[in-house]
Amino acid sequence: MTVMKAIACEVMRDEWASVNSAGIETCFLEQGLHRHPEDLQRKLQQAIDETDDCDTILLGYGLCSNALVGLRARQTLVVPVVEDCIGLFLGSAAAYLTEFSREPATYFFAKGWIVAQKDPLQEYLRCRELWGEEDAKWVAGEMMKNYKRAAYIDTHCYDTAEYVAYARRFADFFGLKLEELAGSLTFLQDILSSRWDRCLVIAPGEELSETKFRAALELQVKCRKEEGQLLEGIWWRQAIVRK
Repeated sequence: MTVMKAIACEVMRDEWASVNSAGIETCFLEQGLHRHPEDLQRKLQQAIDETDDCDTILLGYGLCSNALVGLRARQTLVVPVVEDCIGLFLGSAAAYLTEFSREPATYFFAKGWIVAQKDPLQEYLRCRELWGEEDAKWVAGEMMKNYKRAAYIDTHCYDTAEYVAYARRFADFFGLKLEELAGSLTFLQDILSSRWDRCLVIAPGEELSETKFRAALELQVKCRKEEGQLLEGIWWRQAIVRK
């Protein structure tokens, strides 16, 4: 019998718990590590090395600015083939690229990101305490100057009213339109239920390479019809350049 454990980003703690019916033991790492991909890579490798008494490790991460490149484990490593958590919350890489094609300049929200308090509005509030209103607005403005839309992803596993209200406050502050998107936990359910056709399965001792990940992602988006939409490989190659 395969024994599985998991390592996931704390941003998806509620979503993960809602579909983890098997009670797979999970280590959550702080969301702030994403600011420095080399730190995230180091913490992930450390967590992997410290994971014992299992045959398989599930990762609740996308490629995350290449932070997963170079990881290896003594066990089988299962990695969802998505760029980041946005695709996991929307239910597929294809769904993410659909939203990307609608408006590339989007700042995405779900509860976990709001609770982490690492977004530009929170940065503005911190800077205002340190440097005053003018400098704080400049810093926040620089962080958000290329964005046109804020989008809140409803993953249907908690009351969203408080978090949508914050997303609206964020959007109003930066002069963005706000959209609410229907999320899906099917991808997370598949990972935790050993349905890994949308995952990269890395053999024990093998290193996770960007080349293999990109090839798997392009194949998934090109060939898999998800949620009634088929995205062509040429669009995927364009999206990679823009990303």
